[in-house]
Amino acid sequence: MNFPARQRAAHEVLNTKLFDWPGHPNTKEYTIGDICRGVAVFGSTGSGKTSGSLKFIAKNLLANQFGGVVFCIKKDERKTWEDYLDETGRSGDKVIFDVDSNFQFNPLLYEVIREGDGANDTANLLEIMMKLYLMGQNFSAGGTSRADERFWEQAMRRALNRTIDLLKLSSQNITFMNIRKVIVSAPDKYDVDNYYTILRDVNNQQIASEEKEELAAELTDKKNKSFCLSCVIDAGLEEDFTEDEIETYKLVRGYFLKEFAELNERTRSIVVESALGIIEPFLSGILNKQFSKKVSDDIRPEKAFTEGKVIIVDFSVKEYGISGIYAMGIYKYMYQQTIEQRELNSPNETFRPVFMFTDEAHYLQLGESDTLFASTARSSLCAIINGSQNLPNYIMAMGSENAEARAKSLLANLTTHIFHANASYETNMYASKMIGKIRRNKETINLREDRRGDFSITEQLEDRFLPADFTILKTGDLENKAKVEGVVFQTGRKRIVDGEDQNYLVIEFDQNF
Repeated sequence: MNFPARQRAAHEVLNTKLFDWPGHPNTKEYTIGDICRGVAVFGSTGSGKTSGSLKFIAKNLLANQFGGVVFCIKKDERKTWEDYLDETGRSGDKVIFDVDSNFQFNPLLYEVIREGDGANDTANLLEIMMKLYLMGQNFSAGGTSRADERFWEQAMRRALNRTIDLLKLSSQNITFMNIRKVIVSAPDKYDVDNYYTILRDVNNQQIASEEKEELAAELTDKKNKSFCLSCVIDAGLEEDFTEDEIETYKLVRGYFLKEFAELNERTRSIVVESALGIIEPFLSGILNKQFSKKVSDDIRPEKAFTEGKVIIVDFSVKEYGISGIYAMGIYKYMYQQTIEQRELNSPNETFRPVFMFTDEAHYLQLGESDTLFASTARSSLCAIINGSQNLPNYIMAMGSENAEARAKSLLANLTTHIFHANASYETNMYASKMIGKIRRNKETINLREDRRGDFSITEQLEDRFLPADFTILKTGDLENKAKVEGVVFQTGRKRIVDGEDQNYLVIEFDQNF
């Protein structure tokens, strides 16, 4: 595929043919625009989901020079994608980000140094922290915070917000360790009162110089013992603040030297522990080694569309548990943000389409940001490919509050659905209802007593595809000669199959593709 020159509009790329569905060359072609509206694939374990439609889509993306990112939930997925890259002549675009690589990706630093509007904005940095909080909650507790927990969540947000602002105002690096140092060393009311007393006495002209020297030494000692207080004092000495920075400093100083200092012990401890719960995973292990220090140029998310790199993020959840969730989840969030910030009017823009590919996608749900990204990804030339066994997996990943509505909201923004063999009643009902019903004429003969019949035709609504039909789709392997069946539904597409209008196709995917 030849990528368009700068002057060629993005919509022309979206209208470019990507592939024909196997066995259906005369139906409407599937375009880049179609896949950039998102794909959701369902299938029970052993259904051929991964080796059927997901493999077919992956190799077509690579053959058409998409860049992108792959999240390896399963242990063997990296090897699978390396094979795909070799088979499509794309091995030179491969970038492996795993525990054995020397790559590092500190999301906070990336947000500070990236190009574009909003870089280094406190609200964006805070949102990264809150995504980490959400991932931890979803993994350990399986849900969104309850109403009675939101007070604490808001209190934690404010503490993190003021902490980030304080680090910026005092010219400190915004790192997980520095955020922790500020929070754990924040003075209490006694410390603040003592600080103001020393400060007053140092400025008292009636106190002897020898005593002032002792007080000054005591003040220095307090600064050395409290990183938070040291930052507050250093920021207060800055003479080149803008008006906005002066106002921000007043808020930060008031927060740490009054509001936070005067919190009762229980409230303060809950806020501190909640904040530390986000930071703690990044102080040791793989998250400390690869997500808390630098940003390696080779794995910057924009490499997907500027150079066509395929970044394989391999921190298998099956091996690394919550650390794997954090590692891949935070990279996923930053990838989404980078794609959203893509400037298609840039002089260097190649209009290269990209993808975000996740088999077992329910493990990496980021709540509203996933749904919002799915709703706008097409305008940034990004294809979202999600695979999962069934609908209940998504619902469980969404937590306890409005879980089903939130799961279906996400899936509604992925407008191509592929259903493989499934034992999930809820998924099969969902698929059948999505495909909908069709009007059919039903012929009946009513026998009278004289054995003569009355012939009639009535119009009835029938399911186009019965829920039970999804349970007997071909699952590949020797029994089915490596053929995997999938039912493809696509919003806004009507096809004529065997002389009848259909809004779905039954596709045979070859596992040897």
